[in-house]
Amino acid sequence: MYCFSVRTGSYCMSVQMKSIHSKQSAALARSLRERRLEQGLSMRALAERMGRPHTFVQDVESGQRRLDVIQFIWYCEHLNWDIEDTAGLLRDIAKLPRTNF
Repeated sequence: MYCFSVRTGSYCMSVQMKSIHSKQSAALARSLRERRLEQGLSMRALAERMGRPHTFVQDVESGQRRLDVIQFIWYCEHLNWDIEDTAGLLRDIAKLPRTNF
């Protein structure tokens, strides 16, 4: 139940919360993690390359942080992953069923 008040009174409503995590987001996070491991990098080592705290990498890989397109390209560059090489991966991920966990 979600309640809020407006000058004229209080209101309550039932709100169904949906997960912000999709199968597509989870698949992308897994792919980024796999690429990092293939490169022999720890989360800290990748974060140092990016000039970010290690929690940034941790949050991306755990699905707690989403990347926009520009951040994704930047992230891939730090993984020595040519963005053109990710096109097929992204197409496959986009074809996953569009249901939330």
